[in-house]
Amino acid sequence: MAQYVNKGLDASMRDAEGNIYAVPLQYTVAGIGVNFDVLKEAGVDPDGIKTWDDFNAAGEKIKAAGKTVIANSGKDGLAGNLINFMASGAFSDDELQGFLDGTFQSDTYSKLLDMIAQWSADGWFNADYVSASTDDVARSIAEGQSAFIFEQPDTLNTALTYNADANLGFIPYPNTQGEPYLVGGEGIQAYGVSKTSENKDLALQFVDFLAEPDNAAAVAAAAGSYSGLTDVTTDLGVLGDSYTKWMEDNSTPTLPFFDRAYLPSGMFDTMKATTDGVISGQTDTASALAQMESQFTSLYGQSN
Repeated sequence: MAQYVNKGLDASMRDAEGNIYAVPLQYTVAGIGVNFDVLKEAGVDPDGIKTWDDFNAAGEKIKAAGKTVIANSGKDGLAGNLINFMASGAFSDDELQGFLDGTFQSDTYSKLLDMIAQWSADGWFNADYVSASTDDVARSIAEGQSAFIFEQPDTLNTALTYNADANLGFIPYPNTQGEPYLVGGEGIQAYGVSKTSENKDLALQFVDFLAEPDNAAAVAAAAGSYSGLTDVTTDLGVLGDSYTKWMEDNSTPTLPFFDRAYLPSGMFDTMKATTDGVISGQTDTASALAQMESQFTSLYGQSN
């Protein structure tokens, strides 16, 4: 069998001795997806976006230039990633510990919802938000109709299939608590074999096939991500410039996906639904916050 050595594996993929039981084909790191030509046309310096105040100022310029500031999909539930990625850097250390101790940190979470509600009120989201698919979001940023997407890197990769010459990449998430950050640091696409599989030998052969460097590189490139295997080099095309700038040259910190680190299992769907309601105007921030806090308390109690 091949040797699977990952750059940043989730602990659930290892046993107490550190042995790995799945092949991590994708090492996901996400920033805010950007069409750099749209930013340039609006007079926005992407390197100058350090805080949410900076982002909001940039959004005003982009809106004034006649472009959609943030493309998102109500149909496919991308609102969940929007607030999840923002939340990763929004809370103080004490607040993060509060989540782990079972107390929902409503003050700061409400500020995130309020900011998203303001973006919606200001017309920053795509007009077809409710009906838009992930592919529609990818096409929007590829064709220079929108400036930003808050999504996994594979959406940028999809965008390049619509416009191979699009000047795309990503920037770190703004952070009022400290320095800008990226989100992720774990393997999203990972393949293993059940010990009770009826076709265990064939399955293990397939997993070994996936772990061959050329095959693993192709899977990671299709997702627009680094590989989770240290012996694999991935050609990321134009997106590689952003990886080099922020991950290698600047050593930007990578924070975990917020829901996976600080919320009880099962909370993501509630994050998605409540944020979607705020964007679409079907609910206000107070109601969305109350639903989040109630679900957190319920699920936290069940898991402890």
